[in-house]
Amino acid sequence: ASREGTTYYSAANGLEVTGTGTAYDVNRQPLIGRRFNCGNNGQYDGRIAELIVYKGSRRGIDNQKIHSYLAVKYGVTLDQTIMTNYIASDATIIWNATTNAAYNNDIAGIGKDELTSLNQKQSRSINTDALVTIGLGEIAMTNVANANTFAANKNFLIWGNDDASTDLQTTELPGGAIAEYRLGRE
Repeated sequence: ASREGTTYYSAANGLEVTGTGTAYDVNRQPLIGRRFNCGNNGQYDGRIAELIVYKGSRRGIDNQKIHSYLAVKYGVTLDQTIMTNYIASDATIIWNATTNAAYNNDIAGIGKDELTSLNQKQSRSINTDALVTIGLGEIAMTNVANANTFAANKNFLIWGNDDASTDLQTTELPGGAIAEYRLGRE
């Protein structure tokens, strides 16, 4: 059961939902998948991809580990208003917000972290303007259908872009390339 102030996250859309009671309504019906208060007198009536339950509250680095796990697994870009690193279960930085400050849009990634059972073999950002899909060896119909395996635990590839125009341009062409155009977005 949850306690007052417990925070639930819907990784499908990055919505934060705060509960104000137990995990059941007054009729002992589970709240997950049903309408419940999500702040500003709104209602959340949608699907939740995953529910993570801990005894006690999680703050700081523990919360950041959870957010990073969900972001990588579901292709959700963490809010970069305040630069936020993506970290593995051991707090190792797997995407550095300072180093990649110019490329903090449509962040997604693939990787393996055995402690959290994360085995994301293919991904793309859920944002509608995301262009890049990357897979370990291939892009299969689903992540589970991708038969490739990571060589080691805590291997990650995380990417983002600068949110520039996707129009073709003739400047800044790669050296030695036979290309006449490139996308403005990096």
